[in-house]
Amino acid sequence: MYLATKTATSIGNNPDPETQLEYLFMTFYWLSGVFVFAMLIGQIRDIFQAASASKTRYRRTMDGTLHYMHELNLPKGLQQKVRLWFNYTWQHQKTLSKCTGGLVKVVCHNCPAIATMFNRARVI
Repeated sequence: MYLATKTATSIGNNPDPETQLEYLFMTFYWLSGVFVFAMLIGQIRDIFQAASASKTRYRRTMDGTLHYMHELNLPKGLQQKVRLWFNYTWQHQKTLSKCTGGLVKVVCHNCPAIATMFNRARVI
């Protein structure tokens, strides 16, 4: 891998190949170095893209929930508790998928009408 990295990153500092076998060898190692470098860049891009998608999904869920609570005319204190729950959960877990049950408990405890709605939704 050292030779492949050196070949891919240097300009004119490598020994010149003299035979056809040396040309094939240098070409193979140069291409393998470029391939490994491209894979690393692709993996880094995927990591950033996954983090961005998770954050977008979190924001969309939070905005939708807050909009729905506003349409239901829920008390401002309850809306603030739910907003704080979203922020706390995101800061500590960076995901919402494992903890939506906690949100249902908070909302149902503070608003019996919503509890009835959740219970009906589970039956249907």
